[in-house]
Amino acid sequence: MADAPKVTPGMTLVKTFADPTPNGLIVQRLLKTFYTLAPITDMDIKEGQLFMRSLNLTCRKLGSVWSHMDRFKKAQTESVEEMKRERENQPHAHIVDESHALFIEFDEFVVQLKSTLDYLAQIPVPIFGANRWRVNTFGDRGEGFLKTLRGCAPEKYGPGIAVIERHLFGENQKKWLDATIEARDKITHYQRGGVPPEAFAVFVDTNGDVHLPEWATGQTVERFMEVVWPALVFYVEDFLALFLALRLRPGTVFVRKNFDPLTLESPWLAMPTFLADQMAKTALRSRAHLPRQES
Repeated sequence: MADAPKVTPGMTLVKTFADPTPNGLIVQRLLKTFYTLAPITDMDIKEGQLFMRSLNLTCRKLGSVWSHMDRFKKAQTESVEEMKRERENQPHAHIVDESHALFIEFDEFVVQLKSTLDYLAQIPVPIFGANRWRVNTFGDRGEGFLKTLRGCAPEKYGPGIAVIERHLFGENQKKWLDATIEARDKITHYQRGGVPPEAFAVFVDTNGDVHLPEWATGQTVERFMEVVWPALVFYVEDFLALFLALRLRPGTVFVRKNFDPLTLESPWLAMPTFLADQMAKTALRSRAHLPRQES
Protein backbone atom coordinates (compact mmCIF):
# COMPACT_ATOMS: atom_id res chain seq x y z
CA MET A 1 0.00 0.00 0.00
CA ALA A 2 1.23 3.50 -0.79
CA ASP A 3 2.41 5.82 1.96
CA ALA A 4 0.11 8.49 3.38
CA PRO A 5 0.03 11.68 1.31
CA LYS A 6 2.68 14.28 2.12
CA VAL A 7 1.48 17.75 2.99
CA THR A 8 3.17 21.11 2.75
CA PRO A 9 4.16 22.97 5.95
CA GLY A 10 1.44 24.96 7.67
CA MET A 11 -1.98 24.24 9.15
CA THR A 12 -3.41 20.83 8.23
CA LEU A 13 -6.95 19.73 9.05
CA VAL A 14 -7.41 15.96 9.08
CA LYS A 15 -10.80 14.28 9.17
CA THR A 16 -9.98 10.97 10.84
CA PHE A 17 -13.40 9.37 11.27
CA ALA A 18 -16.89 10.26 10.07
CA ASP A 19 -19.12 8.73 12.73
CA PRO A 20 -22.41 7.60 11.11
CA THR A 21 -24.25 6.95 14.39
CA PRO A 22 -26.88 9.35 15.80
CA ASN A 23 -25.21 12.24 17.67
CA GLY A 24 -21.80 10.69 17.02
CA LEU A 25 -22.19 8.01 19.70
CA ILE A 26 -18.99 6.18 18.78
CA VAL A 27 -16.87 9.32 18.90
CA GLN A 28 -18.49 10.63 22.08
CA ARG A 29 -18.62 7.38 24.02
CA LEU A 30 -15.48 5.60 22.81
CA LEU A 31 -12.94 7.69 20.92
CA LYS A 32 -12.99 10.73 23.22
CA THR A 33 -13.05 8.59 26.36
CA PHE A 34 -10.05 6.45 25.50
CA TYR A 35 -8.11 9.33 23.96
CA THR A 36 -8.33 10.76 27.49
CA LEU A 37 -7.66 7.56 29.44
CA ALA A 38 -4.72 6.18 27.42
CA PRO A 39 -2.24 8.99 28.33
CA ILE A 40 -2.51 8.22 32.07
CA THR A 41 -0.98 4.76 31.56
CA ASP A 42 2.72 3.95 31.47
CA MET A 43 2.73 3.26 27.71
CA ASP A 44 5.50 5.05 25.85
CA ILE A 45 4.85 7.23 22.79
CA LYS A 46 5.17 4.38 20.29
CA GLU A 47 2.88 2.11 22.31
CA GLY A 48 0.38 4.92 22.76
CA GLN A 49 0.31 5.65 19.03
CA LEU A 50 -0.26 1.99 18.28
CA PHE A 51 -3.11 1.84 20.80
CA MET A 52 -4.72 4.95 19.29
CA ARG A 53 -4.48 3.51 15.78
CA SER A 54 -6.11 0.24 16.87
CA LEU A 55 -8.78 2.21 18.72
CA ASN A 56 -9.52 4.33 15.65
CA LEU A 57 -9.75 1.30 13.35
CA THR A 58 -11.99 -0.58 15.78
CA CYS A 59 -14.32 2.42 15.97
CA ARG A 60 -14.47 2.55 12.16
CA LYS A 61 -15.56 -1.08 12.16
CA LEU A 62 -18.21 -0.29 14.75
CA GLY A 63 -19.47 2.45 12.46
CA SER A 64 -19.77 -0.09 9.65
CA VAL A 65 -21.83 -2.41 11.85
CA TRP A 66 -24.27 0.38 12.69
CA SER A 67 -24.49 1.51 9.06
CA HIS A 68 -25.57 -1.92 7.86
CA MET A 69 -28.20 -2.14 10.59
CA ASP A 70 -29.49 1.27 9.57
CA ARG A 71 -29.58 0.31 5.89
CA PHE A 72 -31.39 -2.93 6.76
CA LYS A 73 -34.13 -0.99 8.54
CA LYS A 74 -34.53 1.45 5.65
CA ALA A 75 -34.62 -1.35 3.06
CA GLN A 76 -37.20 -3.22 5.15
CA THR A 77 -39.42 -0.15 5.36
CA GLU A 78 -39.19 0.33 1.58
CA SER A 79 -40.03 -3.34 1.01
CA VAL A 80 -43.10 -3.16 3.26
CA GLU A 81 -44.40 -0.10 1.42
CA GLU A 82 -43.83 -1.81 -1.93
CA MET A 83 -45.68 -4.96 -0.81
CA LYS A 84 -48.63 -2.87 0.37
CA ARG A 85 -48.84 -1.16 -3.02
CA GLU A 86 -48.69 -4.53 -4.79
CA ARG A 87 -51.52 -5.86 -2.63
CA GLU A 88 -53.76 -2.98 -3.67
CA ASN A 89 -53.44 -4.29 -7.23
CA GLN A 90 -53.90 -7.93 -6.21
CA PRO A 91 -56.00 -7.93 -3.00
CA HIS A 92 -56.53 -11.70 -2.88
CA ALA A 93 -52.88 -12.74 -3.25
CA HIS A 94 -50.01 -13.21 -0.87
CA ILE A 95 -47.43 -10.60 -1.90
CA VAL A 96 -43.87 -11.71 -1.08
CA ASP A 97 -40.50 -10.00 -1.45
CA GLU A 98 -37.56 -12.35 -0.83
CA SER A 99 -35.45 -9.26 -0.37
CA HIS A 100 -31.89 -9.37 -1.69
CA ALA A 101 -31.19 -6.02 0.01
CA LEU A 102 -32.12 -7.41 3.44
CA PHE A 103 -30.03 -10.54 2.84
CA ILE A 104 -26.98 -8.45 1.92
CA GLU A 105 -27.31 -5.91 4.73
CA PHE A 106 -27.67 -8.59 7.41
CA ASP A 107 -24.78 -10.52 5.89
CA GLU A 108 -22.61 -7.39 6.08
CA PHE A 109 -23.85 -6.62 9.59
CA VAL A 110 -22.58 -9.92 11.02
CA VAL A 111 -19.42 -9.87 8.89
CA GLN A 112 -18.47 -6.40 10.10
CA LEU A 113 -19.31 -7.35 13.67
CA LYS A 114 -16.90 -10.29 13.56
CA SER A 115 -14.36 -8.02 11.86
CA THR A 116 -14.76 -5.55 14.75
CA LEU A 117 -13.83 -8.33 17.18
CA ASP A 118 -10.82 -9.25 15.01
CA TYR A 119 -9.62 -5.64 15.07
CA LEU A 120 -10.18 -5.58 18.82
CA ALA A 121 -7.88 -8.59 19.10
CA GLN A 122 -4.97 -6.28 18.18
CA ILE A 123 -5.41 -4.11 21.28
CA PRO A 124 -3.10 -6.33 23.41
CA VAL A 125 -0.15 -5.61 21.05
CA PRO A 126 0.74 -2.23 22.64
CA ILE A 127 -0.18 -3.64 26.07
CA PHE A 128 2.11 -6.70 26.01
CA GLY A 129 4.40 -5.98 23.04
CA ALA A 130 4.38 -7.33 19.47
CA ASN A 131 6.96 -10.01 20.31
CA ARG A 132 4.71 -11.45 23.01
CA TRP A 133 1.25 -11.01 21.42
CA ARG A 134 0.86 -12.62 17.99
CA VAL A 135 -2.88 -13.27 17.76
CA ASN A 136 -4.48 -11.81 14.63
CA THR A 137 -8.13 -12.74 15.05
CA PHE A 138 -10.86 -13.32 17.62
CA GLY A 139 -10.75 -16.97 16.63
CA ASP A 140 -12.88 -19.92 17.73
CA ARG A 141 -15.52 -17.57 19.19
CA GLY A 142 -12.90 -16.03 21.46
CA GLU A 143 -11.54 -19.30 22.84
CA GLY A 144 -8.34 -19.05 20.80
CA PHE A 145 -7.81 -15.48 21.98
CA LEU A 146 -8.40 -16.50 25.61
CA LYS A 147 -6.04 -19.47 25.39
CA THR A 148 -3.25 -17.25 24.09
CA LEU A 149 -3.98 -14.63 26.75
CA ARG A 150 -3.61 -17.20 29.53
CA GLY A 151 -0.30 -18.38 28.14
CA CYS A 152 1.45 -15.13 27.17
CA ALA A 153 0.43 -12.48 29.71
CA PRO A 154 3.21 -11.57 32.19
CA GLU A 155 2.63 -12.93 35.68
CA LYS A 156 2.37 -9.42 37.16
CA TYR A 157 -0.88 -8.92 35.23
CA GLY A 158 -2.46 -12.00 36.80
CA PRO A 159 -5.23 -10.24 38.79
CA GLY A 160 -6.17 -8.08 35.82
CA ILE A 161 -6.25 -11.08 33.47
CA ALA A 162 -8.60 -12.86 35.90
CA VAL A 163 -10.98 -9.89 35.70
CA ILE A 164 -10.75 -9.88 31.89
CA GLU A 165 -11.48 -13.59 31.68
CA ARG A 166 -14.43 -13.37 34.04
CA HIS A 167 -15.97 -10.23 32.55
CA LEU A 168 -15.24 -10.60 28.82
CA PHE A 169 -15.40 -14.38 28.42
CA GLY A 170 -18.00 -15.41 30.99
CA GLU A 171 -21.35 -17.04 30.24
CA ASN A 172 -23.25 -13.75 29.91
CA GLN A 173 -20.97 -12.59 27.10
CA LYS A 174 -20.79 -15.98 25.41
CA LYS A 175 -24.55 -16.07 24.81
CA TRP A 176 -24.70 -13.10 22.44
CA LEU A 177 -21.20 -13.69 21.01
CA ASP A 178 -21.99 -17.30 20.13
CA ALA A 179 -25.38 -16.41 18.65
CA THR A 180 -23.90 -13.65 16.50
CA ILE A 181 -20.85 -15.56 15.30
CA GLU A 182 -23.09 -18.54 14.52
CA ALA A 183 -25.24 -16.21 12.40
CA ARG A 184 -22.10 -15.04 10.57
CA ASP A 185 -20.99 -18.63 9.96
CA LYS A 186 -24.38 -19.64 8.59
CA ILE A 187 -24.99 -16.74 6.23
CA THR A 188 -21.40 -16.07 5.15
CA HIS A 189 -19.80 -19.53 5.21
CA TYR A 190 -22.95 -21.56 4.45
CA GLN A 191 -22.43 -23.65 7.57
CA ARG A 192 -25.22 -25.88 8.95
CA GLY A 193 -27.26 -25.43 5.80
CA GLY A 194 -26.77 -21.69 5.52
CA VAL A 195 -29.65 -19.23 5.51
CA PRO A 196 -32.31 -19.67 2.80
CA PRO A 197 -33.42 -16.63 0.77
CA GLU A 198 -36.98 -16.93 2.06
CA ALA A 199 -35.68 -16.21 5.56
CA PHE A 200 -35.49 -12.56 4.50
CA ALA A 201 -38.93 -12.43 2.93
CA VAL A 202 -41.24 -9.53 3.64
CA PHE A 203 -44.85 -10.32 2.76
CA VAL A 204 -48.40 -9.13 3.13
CA ASP A 205 -51.02 -11.85 3.54
CA THR A 206 -54.59 -11.84 2.27
CA ASN A 207 -55.75 -10.21 5.51
CA GLY A 208 -53.41 -7.30 4.92
CA ASP A 209 -51.11 -8.27 7.78
CA VAL A 210 -47.41 -7.49 7.30
CA HIS A 211 -44.88 -10.22 8.11
CA LEU A 212 -41.23 -9.27 8.66
CA PRO A 213 -38.19 -11.58 8.38
CA GLU A 214 -37.57 -13.58 11.56
CA TRP A 215 -34.24 -14.87 12.79
CA ALA A 216 -35.86 -17.06 15.44
CA THR A 217 -39.45 -17.81 16.31
CA GLY A 218 -40.96 -14.61 17.69
CA GLN A 219 -37.80 -12.56 17.06
CA THR A 220 -37.45 -10.50 13.90
CA VAL A 221 -34.09 -10.06 12.22
CA GLU A 222 -34.39 -6.34 12.96
CA ARG A 223 -34.87 -7.02 16.68
CA PHE A 224 -31.91 -9.42 16.69
CA MET A 225 -29.72 -6.61 15.34
CA GLU A 226 -31.11 -4.11 17.85
CA VAL A 227 -30.18 -6.44 20.72
CA VAL A 228 -26.71 -7.23 19.40
CA TRP A 229 -25.67 -3.64 18.59
CA PRO A 230 -25.58 -2.26 22.18
CA ALA A 231 -24.08 -5.52 23.44
CA LEU A 232 -21.23 -5.03 20.97
CA VAL A 233 -20.65 -1.40 22.05
CA PHE A 234 -20.58 -2.44 25.73
CA TYR A 235 -18.17 -5.27 24.91
CA VAL A 236 -15.78 -3.06 22.93
CA GLU A 237 -15.58 -0.35 25.59
CA ASP A 238 -15.13 -2.86 28.43
CA PHE A 239 -12.47 -4.70 26.42
CA LEU A 240 -10.58 -1.45 25.84
CA ALA A 241 -10.82 -0.34 29.46
CA LEU A 242 -9.83 -3.66 31.03
CA PHE A 243 -6.77 -4.14 28.81
CA LEU A 244 -5.72 -0.52 29.17
CA ALA A 245 -6.05 -0.87 32.96
CA LEU A 246 -3.20 -3.40 32.92
CA ARG A 247 -0.84 -0.51 32.11
CA LEU A 248 -2.15 2.01 34.63
CA ARG A 249 0.42 3.68 36.83
CA PRO A 250 0.21 2.89 40.57
CA GLY A 251 -2.29 5.03 42.43
CA THR A 252 -4.96 5.11 39.69
CA VAL A 253 -7.78 2.74 38.78
CA PHE A 254 -10.53 2.63 36.20
CA VAL A 255 -14.04 2.57 37.59
CA ARG A 256 -17.15 1.54 35.69
CA LYS A 257 -20.34 3.32 36.70
CA ASN A 258 -23.28 1.04 37.27
CA PHE A 259 -25.47 1.92 34.32
CA ASP A 260 -26.15 0.23 31.02
CA PRO A 261 -28.10 2.58 28.72
CA LEU A 262 -26.47 3.22 25.37
CA THR A 263 -26.03 6.96 25.90
CA LEU A 264 -23.31 9.34 24.72
CA GLU A 265 -21.65 9.23 28.14
CA SER A 266 -19.07 6.53 28.75
CA PRO A 267 -19.44 4.45 31.91
CA TRP A 268 -15.64 4.36 32.37
CA LEU A 269 -13.58 6.94 34.23
CA ALA A 270 -10.23 7.14 35.98
CA MET A 271 -10.04 7.64 39.73
CA PRO A 272 -7.34 7.73 42.43
CA THR A 273 -7.11 4.33 44.10
CA PHE A 274 -7.66 5.71 47.60
CA LEU A 275 -10.88 7.41 46.51
CA ALA A 276 -12.17 4.26 44.80
CA ASP A 277 -11.37 2.24 47.95
CA GLN A 278 -13.16 4.81 50.08
CA MET A 279 -16.24 4.71 47.86
CA ALA A 280 -16.27 0.90 47.99
CA LYS A 281 -16.10 0.90 51.80
CA THR A 282 -18.89 3.47 51.98
CA ALA A 283 -21.06 1.32 49.73
CA LEU A 284 -20.46 -1.73 51.90
CA ARG A 285 -21.46 0.24 55.01
CA SER A 286 -24.66 1.56 53.46
CA ARG A 287 -27.99 0.16 54.62
CA ALA A 288 -28.49 -1.54 51.28
CA HIS A 289 -25.43 -3.71 51.93
CA LEU A 290 -25.88 -4.41 55.65
CA PRO A 291 -26.83 -7.99 56.58
CA ARG A 292 -30.47 -8.38 57.64
CA GLN A 293 -30.87 -8.44 61.43
CA GLU A 294 -32.68 -11.31 63.07
CA SER A 295 -36.07 -10.26 64.48
